[in-house]
Amino acid sequence: MGNRLAHNLLHDAPHQAIGLGGNDHVIEYNVVHHVCMETDDCGAFYMGRNPSNRGTVIRYNFWHHIGSPRGHGNNAVYFDDGDGGQTVIGNVFFRCGEPAKGSMGAVFCHGGHDNLVVNNIFVECKRAIGASPWNDRRWMAQLRGKTYQTRLLEEVDITKPPFTTRYPQLVGFMEFKPGTPRQNVAERNVMVMCGEAVYGNYVQKDNYVTKTDPGFVDIDRGRFELGPIRRCSASSPASRRSRWRRWDCVPTSCGPVCQRSVGTTTHPSRCLTRGPEGSRGRPRRRLARRPCSRSLVRRPTW
Repeated sequence: MGNRLAHNLLHDAPHQAIGLGGNDHVIEYNVVHHVCMETDDCGAFYMGRNPSNRGTVIRYNFWHHIGSPRGHGNNAVYFDDGDGGQTVIGNVFFRCGEPAKGSMGAVFCHGGHDNLVVNNIFVECKRAIGASPWNDRRWMAQLRGKTYQTRLLEEVDITKPPFTTRYPQLVGFMEFKPGTPRQNVAERNVMVMCGEAVYGNYVQKDNYVTKTDPGFVDIDRGRFELGPIRRCSASSPASRRSRWRRWDCVPTSCGPVCQRSVGTTTHPSRCLTRGPEGSRGRPRRRLARRPCSRSLVRRPTW
């Protein structure tokens, strides 16, 4: 519970980069590329099969060149088998996901609901956001099946505090009600030259979809800068900002995603002077204080 994964460069793997379980984690400021290259039905980030695992936030990451053509498809972010209550916000997805003949996308939810996909930028993804919702019969079978009974009532008990107080959406979760809407949210996302924007059980609001290049410097080299005087379209969710600045930041509807902060960094502890005493009580030589690099973004080879 409550782990943070930040400022990592994860790349070149046949299967997933991050597999996670538990609650209230934060995945932020990472660069993930060229993973899920040789496997099917997978995600660069994978979480699922236990709806008690909630509250994780995936934010401010740069995902690119994720997946390759396979039968079921693959994804950058994959919430599987009823996983819900997670948030994907402020990420940049470039050429991510392979829908194949199914409903997968750069961000994909299988069966789950109450996931929020908000304020992200998708560029040249075959499908930006996808889902494969479960019908009433499938949900009834899952709730009464051994896996959910064990994980939701024996290993933990989601019918009691602290789960019902921390995650109000779990109140009544085990009480099956036919016809109950089970929905995710896709809001204020920007989709640029994607094959399909949103598919599945999403409540959509204020997403901006364009089939043309808005003026990126060099898409093929991952340079998404916009000219310093290029202004937002009046219909864009970012139109409340007077203009999109030349990147230090990617424009989004509720604030910029700072790419300078994404990727590996020099840890602040490496920039501090050492203590006055050595291991045997002798004064240590004071090291010259050197400036910290706030962020060292290591751009991969495209």
